[in-house]
Amino acid sequence: MILHVVDAARAARSLSGVIVATDDPRIAACVRDAGAEAVMTSPAAASGTDRVAEVARTRTADAWVNLQGDEPLMAPENVDLAVETLLAGPDREIATLTVPLPPAHAGDPNVAKAAVARDGRALYFSRAAIPGLRRRMGMRRCRPTSRPCRAGNATSGSVSMRSSRRRFPT
Repeated sequence: MILHVVDAARAARSLSGVIVATDDPRIAACVRDAGAEAVMTSPAAASGTDRVAEVARTRTADAWVNLQGDEPLMAPENVDLAVETLLAGPDREIATLTVPLPPAHAGDPNVAKAAVARDGRALYFSRAAIPGLRRRMGMRRCRPTSRPCRAGNATSGSVSMRSSRRRFPT
């Protein structure tokens, strides 16, 4: 599965390199055997975001993309969209992909949800149902898709895929 994700990341035109950050030597070996770069991270890293931060502390980049290893159907166009959205403004630190949420999934704890302002900024993320939806605020899901979707300028949160210019503390 990880090699499908690596292939999708490599197909994204906005990325100059792909690094798999993992704490599992089996994943690192698989990635390296396929000719891709893998970096071993601390087993104490609680999330993909923590692993990306660990690698980012030792390397420089204009932006970092956190594409989860269990998202083999992520379209390369979506990676490009998130990066383009991030780099579109100097005030943007994080861009997160969202797609419209079907009402049937509103209460599903397996679906990450985003409350999104009219201008596309994510107000907050939740796995719980987002209460008090109003006309001025939309609800979108942060679920991976193989189809191109919209990127918003998120102010916080960690979901399936995110690009970041945030500087990670050393």
